[in-house]
Amino acid sequence: MARTVDGLRRLFQRCDTRINGYTKVKPLGYTPASVLVPLFYRDDAWHVLLTVRSKHLSSHAGLVAFPGGNADDSDIDEIATALREAEEEIGLPPEVVEIVAVLPQSPVRPSKIVTTVVGVIPTDFKPEINETEVHKVLHSPSPDF
Repeated sequence: MARTVDGLRRLFQRCDTRINGYTKVKPLGYTPASVLVPLFYRDDAWHVLLTVRSKHLSSHAGLVAFPGGNADDSDIDEIATALREAEEEIGLPPEVVEIVAVLPQSPVRPSKIVTTVVGVIPTDFKPEINETEVHKVLHSPSPDF
């Protein structure tokens, strides 16, 4: 099991698009978006932090999700999008996130192309929920890496 951030990095290394020369694409008609997979180590296990989306949202209302959303013109890359969205949704300061990997893009309905960013957050992080986007925050131990 990977018990350190370096161990996680090694685990995700073969999938990290920053290392492997992966070519990003923006299919016609798709909106780029990013999500953050926030991990933290507690009680001898890695935990993943998840959100439950507000019920009144026009898409994915009430679903369990990673913090994230559509790219803005001001975002310099997929990491910036994921970090900005996590800060907007749950008050996670970007400077406390240690990026572990950027995974390949994936098409998601209805017409998004999503990049997954894996990051380690402080164990003692206390979410500040933006109730217009997030109903609640939860976490779960992840399977052994």
